[in-house]
Amino acid sequence: PELAITFLDQAIVTNGGNALLYLGRALGYQRVSDIDAAQEDIDTARRLGPENWAMPDIMLANEAVYFQQDYESAVGLLDTYISTRPDAWFPYTYRGSVHYLLQNYDLARLDIEQALALNPVSNIPYASGVGLALRDADFVRTQALIQEAQRKFPNPSVLEQILSATFNEEAVSSPLT
Repeated sequence: PELAITFLDQAIVTNGGNALLYLGRALGYQRVSDIDAAQEDIDTARRLGPENWAMPDIMLANEAVYFQQDYESAVGLLDTYISTRPDAWFPYTYRGSVHYLLQNYDLARLDIEQALALNPVSNIPYASGVGLALRDADFVRTQALIQEAQRKFPNPSVLEQILSATFNEEAVSSPLT
């Protein structure tokens, strides 16, 4: 990540108006746990990016969840993301999982069901759905979700692999994961 940050520094000198470069560098800073620098780059990307661009909200939600354990702030950021992308499955999954951590189980259930209805391309909402079904002692629903997830997504460790590659081992050990 340090080398990536160095290359992104050079790219920003060359093309300082590219919001994606700042988000890339923010991700590098998050990976090395320099949260203040990541925050600054996310703010810069938000200013440079298009109106209603949701990516900075996801980056800030990641920061709130994985590095600050500030789940309430993450919900607010995900609310903003969903208002700009109501047809995307991922923000519903993410917000539902955060609601689960906050013990807002009814809200979590609504979000996970919405995510599943939007045909996710990952097993992530299925894992959250299984957690909710087990909490409700709904073993029929639990089994159905597990079978569907296994059929659609045979590798159950994708989320862990993504978080490990994107952030660091600290993020992998998050209660959300």
